Amino acid sequence: MATALATTNHNLPSSAPCSMKRLDRILAEAWGVSSISHLPDISPSDADFLESQLDEHLGPDGRLATDTEIGRMIAEMESVLPQRRKSEGEGMMQLQVFRRAVNELPKGLLARACFRATKELQWFPTPSQIITFANEEGNRRQNRIFIMRRLLAKAGRMSWPHEAGE
Repeated sequence: MATALATTNHNLPSSAPCSMKRLDRILAEAWGVSSISHLPDISPSDADFLESQLDEHLGPDGRLATDTEIGRMIAEMESVLPQRRKSEGEGMMQLQVFRRAVNELPKGLLARACFRATKELQWFPTPSQIITFANEEGNRRQNRIFIMRRLLAKAGRMSWPHEAGE
């Protein structure tokens, strides 16, 4: 279950891996619980921590990447992932197509998708692979946000719209 909550720590502060382990531990206990009343109780310090993580998950990652930022992410992938040989013209065309294909992804998701590609792929990715990685990260992020909100609602730190039905 905890693997469904795994996160990529690209561009996070050095303390982030410890924070992600703590977040994964807290969320794993609540994963798959269907009712707020059956969620585990969390300590006040865990509630404070979840509030800070919720703010971080809802933070500025939604901003679209600029062309320069997309170019930098592509260059990082090119530096470690081999590609088939191509002419200079083909390379420029590939860069333009790649930028157009990923330019509507939020910067944070795009950065994590590119980082994941450098860790998992043996060849330079297609735009489709990057979009798939970004969508998977977005789904994991939404699941984490959902569980954090439910735990905070049970702890009395926020209201939950579905309380009356449970």
